Amino acid sequence: MMNTKKSNMRGGRSAREIARADAEKSRIVSTLIGSGFQLENVSSKPSHLVLRVYRTDEFGIRWRYVLAYSGTNKLSTPAVSGLRKVASNDGAALVIIGSTEVTPGEIPVLALDEFVGRMGGSIPSFLPLETDYAAHLSLLGLNKVPTGLTGRADDLFEAYVHAGLQFLLQTKVIRYGQDRLFEVVPDGLVLSGDSLRLLYDCKAYAEGYPLSRDAIRQFADYVRSFHGRYERYVGRLHAFLVISGKFKSEGTLEERSRELYSECQVPLVFMDADTMGSIVSLMARAPAFRQSIDWKSVFSATIVSATAVKNELEARRKDGVIRP
Repeated sequence: MMNTKKSNMRGGRSAREIARADAEKSRIVSTLIGSGFQLENVSSKPSHLVLRVYRTDEFGIRWRYVLAYSGTNKLSTPAVSGLRKVASNDGAALVIIGSTEVTPGEIPVLALDEFVGRMGGSIPSFLPLETDYAAHLSLLGLNKVPTGLTGRADDLFEAYVHAGLQFLLQTKVIRYGQDRLFEVVPDGLVLSGDSLRLLYDCKAYAEGYPLSRDAIRQFADYVRSFHGRYERYVGRLHAFLVISGKFKSEGTLEERSRELYSECQVPLVFMDADTMGSIVSLMARAPAFRQSIDWKSVFSATIVSATAVKNELEARRKDGVIRP
């Protein structure tokens, strides 16, 4: 049945048109993930795609949506009527991405670029530019609240890491801790357009994070869940990143990385808070160079190194291409 639908959707189209449609579908899914939505399923119809998604609010209430993407087609009046019934049966709101033959009143109809724009881009934060960012991050990673800050150390640590990653990578970084309070998920996701995809977890421990076998299994579950939902749309994860004030048994980190890889074919990458603070401070003094750093290479090492970033920054300066 699925093969029949696929062939109906693609019948008579050129390879270029098919590639463009696949890229647009991937763009929609990436945008949804980046805005905290969960994808339940995607079904192909002759003239459009139907995406069932939901997002959980701060009170644990799940809001459902049916998104219909028509590409270059105009949805017919009967097609819109059918979508209304699907949304009604799901108890969901209907949103159309594309165009229709007749404007369907109260249903939002958005062009693809308008839809992406409505979902928002990267959230700016000046936190990493503050002079005490690195010092605060270091203390928070050890589960200590710095003087002048209020709140739980682990929550603040997540906020500082989120802001730091977003500043360095200049891309949307989803903080799951805020978007999905009632689900067992990692702390966040990096979803960069240059194929850098990272799940990450923040661990604030006074005596250092004791990475256990149970933690490896939990990380593997996170990875498998993500790939099960999204791999065919946005590709595989590059790595699973763990950030902490420090790690117990540092000599075992390479072995732990291999253990995760054996479970789900994604390696573990470790970064301590001092290293992250040093990298953020380094790039805060040379923000124009952030896009020139090969972050995929940086996050390929089992233990992220500030020296590696410094060396690459010096090399890019010598290139003389970027004039800050």
